[in-house]
Amino acid sequence: LWAGVFAECQSGIGSDVFEAKNLAKQMDIVVPGVAEYGKLKKETMVISLKTTLRERYAQVVEEKERGKVNFIYLCTMDKNIAPDVLENSDTQGIQIVTTKEIKKIHIENATNDLKKIDRQIEELKEEIRILDEQDDDISEQDEEVDIVQLREKLSDLEEEQITRRNIVDNYSNKIMTFEDMIDECCKKTSFWSGKTELLNGQKEKKAIGENISKLINKHKKQPEVIERYATRIKESHH
Repeated sequence: LWAGVFAECQSGIGSDVFEAKNLAKQMDIVVPGVAEYGKLKKETMVISLKTTLRERYAQVVEEKERGKVNFIYLCTMDKNIAPDVLENSDTQGIQIVTTKEIKKIHIENATNDLKKIDRQIEELKEEIRILDEQDDDISEQDEEVDIVQLREKLSDLEEEQITRRNIVDNYSNKIMTFEDMIDECCKKTSFWSGKTELLNGQKEKKAIGENISKLINKHKKQPEVIERYATRIKESHH
């Protein structure tokens, strides 16, 4: 709300409201609200909150498919986001979101792993070059065996290098920060501002009123929050 974003959370308005729109227990927040989601999904945001991922990622994927949710923002504070999660997240319609600091840590760790592989490759290439230039101090047969083994090892390392580069790219490009997500939330909130023609049914207006009333009651000790939600009720009923 401080960022000018309207949102409805499952804990605030009740799981039954979410379940009525096939938004199961893994879905925690809808921006700007459930009624808007039921009317025009592509102009809303579904957000799931998970302290850590691990087996919970699979649960979110399963619930997403079951509820036919097109896209989810999966927010986490996990400091060990597995590379294979990011490898598949975009094709599964899931955007991983975390803090700037955690994203930075993942990028730095992945970059350091890549640098280690880079160094090993350079050292191995130098070793192969030296063997290629050696005199006849060792037999030609032994030298050939050594070079074959080294070239095989080099090939394996170069494959690993490609994998590590992809991991760095994924951590850089497939993780969104909370700040960037808030920007997206603001865009969705702005889209619905004044769009009462999309919510012209009494059913939608009643649902918005009921949901916001629950949120106002939950935050009754926070007048700034109540004021913001009261504004939203007025906008939805114009």
